[in-house]
Amino acid sequence: MNNTFIAAMDHSGGSTGGVLERYGQEYTEENKMDLVHAMRLRMISNKDFNSENISHAILYKDTVDRGMVPVLEKKGIRAILKVDSGCEEDGTLKDFDVVDMIHFAHLNKCVGTKMRSIVKDHDILEDVLYQHNC
Repeated sequence: MNNTFIAAMDHSGGSTGGVLERYGQEYTEENKMDLVHAMRLRMISNKDFNSENISHAILYKDTVDRGMVPVLEKKGIRAILKVDSGCEEDGTLKDFDVVDMIHFAHLNKCVGTKMRSIVKDHDILEDVLYQHNC
């Protein structure tokens, strides 16, 4: 059996600063997405980042816009689009149009989508996990 993994490369603008800080990288709000994109490209350029080890990569819309899907396709890795647009400071999801995001994923050759559920009350956890309300 093939032991491949999914690479989670879907940090949004809100979480990117924390990623860069963990690597000791100085940034500004204006250049942080450029820096994290360069970091992703360095990871993907590693010879071990290939379809024998990685089956899919979850990407943030900004990364797809920057042309990452064709780079992954050349390595035999399929792209999944993170559909949401991150969280507000209070923890609620930022507004986004699901249909537009799914259309964007299709146009950009993403093979699937990753959706986020925010659980604010443990009583709904089972419904979120099993999507009973869909």
